[in-house]
Amino acid sequence: MPTWESITRKVLVTIVTGVISYFLANSVLSEINIAFQLGASIFLSGVALVVMHLTEVDKRLKAVEDGQTQHAESTERMLRQGFEDFSRATEIFARLEKSGIGTEVVLELVENASSIPTDDELALRFVQRQINGVADLVKNLTKNADTVYEGEDRDWMLDLTCSVNKSIDAISLTKVDLGVDGGLWLTDLGQRYLQLQRDAISRGVTTRRVFIAENAEQMITPEFVEICQMHRRLGVEVRVLDMNDAPGTLGNTMFDFIVFDNALSYESMPAPQRTMHQKPIIIITTRLVKDQARVKGRVKRFAELWEAATDLDVLIRDRQLTKT
Repeated sequence: MPTWESITRKVLVTIVTGVISYFLANSVLSEINIAFQLGASIFLSGVALVVMHLTEVDKRLKAVEDGQTQHAESTERMLRQGFEDFSRATEIFARLEKSGIGTEVVLELVENASSIPTDDELALRFVQRQINGVADLVKNLTKNADTVYEGEDRDWMLDLTCSVNKSIDAISLTKVDLGVDGGLWLTDLGQRYLQLQRDAISRGVTTRRVFIAENAEQMITPEFVEICQMHRRLGVEVRVLDMNDAPGTLGNTMFDFIVFDNALSYESMPAPQRTMHQKPIIIITTRLVKDQARVKGRVKRFAELWEAATDLDVLIRDRQLTKT
């Protein structure tokens, strides 16, 4: 709408134009009567007013046209982005269906995550960290990259044991897994892991484990033999090996790892040393290795250690002979 400033400017311009027109007409057309002079000045003033009005209308029409153009472009961008998002979402859900994961669990995750109250900041931050962790894990598995957990993992090992359907081949260093008072195997984590291994064996999963002792004397201790027997009673194929008898240079590079289905290696890296006050060994990092060349290396390493190891029955027989 016109402002008072615009109206005042038009009135002033019209008056000035009329006055100037009158004096010009009076000086140029002095022979003509005054009525004609007044009419000419009024006509020119009207022309000036109409020109100003048309100029303002043109500016407004141009502004409206520009606004409509911008609105149309903005609407087009929004629609294009919406269709692209919809198309991408449709493609992702179709890929989920083909992958076997299914869309229900993803929809449930999104729905539940979006239902957290915005004022519950702690829950939001916690859920965000959990989702970020899962996203990184999936991305690394997709790209065959390593996934590293700082410290001793709990969930990966148990979930993989639940998910495996062919084989579990594991290397256990007694300095890491045995420790004192049964070490890992008598803890809550160890007991759950043993139970899940038993469940996997009942599904037809071949499970083998090589216990690597620090020396020959440790191999004949009651604690060591009992832990081995504990596994064998669950159906795990058990062999034992003195680290000093490892083939080649393998004894110099011993580390715990588990190969699931010959497709993924679960590895833990212990601290190189421990203090006299530190009874359990500290796990610095846990790593999931998906790169197939490196996984094949772990499979080959396990096969070499398995062949070099001694069957548990032979160890028990030799121990009994030693006692007699």
